[in-house]
Amino acid sequence: MEVTIKVLSVSEGDPYPRFHGMAINSHLDAQFWNTQPANKIGVAGKTFSYQKVVNLSSGRHTVEYGVSTWVGKWNAEIYVNDSLIVKSEVTVENIGNNQYPSGTFLIGPMGEKVIPLKIPVIGIGGNIISKFPPIFKMSKIRSFTGGILSRVRRK
Repeated sequence: MEVTIKVLSVSEGDPYPRFHGMAINSHLDAQFWNTQPANKIGVAGKTFSYQKVVNLSSGRHTVEYGVSTWVGKWNAEIYVNDSLIVKSEVTVENIGNNQYPSGTFLIGPMGEKVIPLKIPVIGIGGNIISKFPPIFKMSKIRSFTGGILSRVRRK
C-alpha cells in the first residue's frame, strides 16, 4: 500500500541549521548524519518539513525522526496518510540516550486503512498498565496477556 509520511518540525532555542533524519522500520543511530547517510532527509534551521510516499505491506510499521541538535529542542510531528502518529521533542537528551521520537502504525490486512498505534503506558504503584486502542478485541488482549503469564509461570 502506498502511504505518505510527513514530518513537521520547529526549533525552540536552536538557531542553527541541523541535519534531519528518518528511519522506517529501523532505528536512527545517535549520530545518524555520520553513520547512516542514507537516512538524512535534509538540512534546515528553525523549521523543517518533509514528505515521502513509500510502499509498505500490511502489518505494523514504525517511523523514527531525528535532528542533530546540540542546543534547545525541536518539536516534531509525524503523520502517515494525514493521521498523526507521534508528537514529540528532539532534545540533546534524546540524542545522548539514542532515543529519537518514533511512531507506530498498522496497515490493515487488505491495505485499506492506516491505524495509528498510540498505547500510553501508566505506572501505578510499580505495576504497568497499558491502555489498548479500541481496535483490539478483548479476546486478543486476553490471549496476549495469557501468553506473557504462561511464559512467566514456566520460568
